[in-house]
Amino acid sequence: MPEVRDTRRALRPSTRKMQQDCVSVEESIQLAAGKADLAEELFSMLLEQVHVDRARIPELWTGGHMDELLECVHKLHGATRYCGVPELRAAANHLETAIKCAAPDLEHQKDQLLSAMERLEIWSDQTDWQQLFRERREAAETT
Repeated sequence: MPEVRDTRRALRPSTRKMQQDCVSVEESIQLAAGKADLAEELFSMLLEQVHVDRARIPELWTGGHMDELLECVHKLHGATRYCGVPELRAAANHLETAIKCAAPDLEHQKDQLLSAMERLEIWSDQTDWQQLFRERREAAETT
């Protein structure tokens, strides 16, 4: 049975501002060679991956499976390069680098990535993002 999430959580204005900055539909379309339909598909695939990885990363961390954690974060970082998600891209990059060099702030970087993933999920739950991509596609078709 699919998980049903309550997406009506009230957000403080400061939190809402942060979440608006976590996605750029324009950058997503640029990264997809100007193709809004491809950008929407890539963004949808990233959201699915984030949903799975958000549960998996803490499990790998707790189990001390650093090789698998690195592989998971590396894959996520790669996916962020095809979508306009600057905050998540930066957080994935920082954690990937921190794991590779066993940085002392590894746990902080892991928490930053999980926070960025959560913000992206909240944004996608509270935003009709498919409509945003469609509007860009329709605008491109009429020009």
